[in-house]
Amino acid sequence: MQAQQLMARFLLYHDSYEFVETLQLQDDFHIHNSIANLHVWLLYQRLRDFGENKFAFQLREELIVAFNKFITAEMEDVQVLRKFKKIEDIENYLFSIRRNLDFHFYINGQTTIEHCYKLDALVWTCIFHEKVPRYSDQVYKMSQYLINHYYYLQTLDFYQIERCMVDWSVTSIPFNSRQAF
Repeated sequence: MQAQQLMARFLLYHDSYEFVETLQLQDDFHIHNSIANLHVWLLYQRLRDFGENKFAFQLREELIVAFNKFITAEMEDVQVLRKFKKIEDIENYLFSIRRNLDFHFYINGQTTIEHCYKLDALVWTCIFHEKVPRYSDQVYKMSQYLINHYYYLQTLDFYQIERCMVDWSVTSIPFNSRQAF
């Protein structure tokens, strides 16, 4: 139940005018779901930091289950052959994106030290699926949004996350976001 509330909060925000216009997002199913997946990954990683808290572990797992249910619900109205296979493919692809983010932030030597290093390339491939120009402002703004919220979530405790006291605002993105990368 709490996982669904967390999801509802960021899903509502990333459909808002402020979010869409600031990040210059086009209406695209894959980009939309990848941004939702990014939010799930950010929350999942922060909840993983509370290793001793069994409620954080439970919320983490419920968040993934709720997100997979969301993907299934999104695909209900889509008329494609082999719908369940398509849903499975999307879930697997979104899981691989989360693994790529894990690799970037926690495994790869250079990027674990300096998170901004090559983050724009990761965002371009994992969030925008190479559907926008490689060096567009969209890529840099989304990269800045990702890194800002990664650090912001590190400042929150479990109580704040559990109570959905997470600010997903894009106002922290600087005007010259390209220069950070």
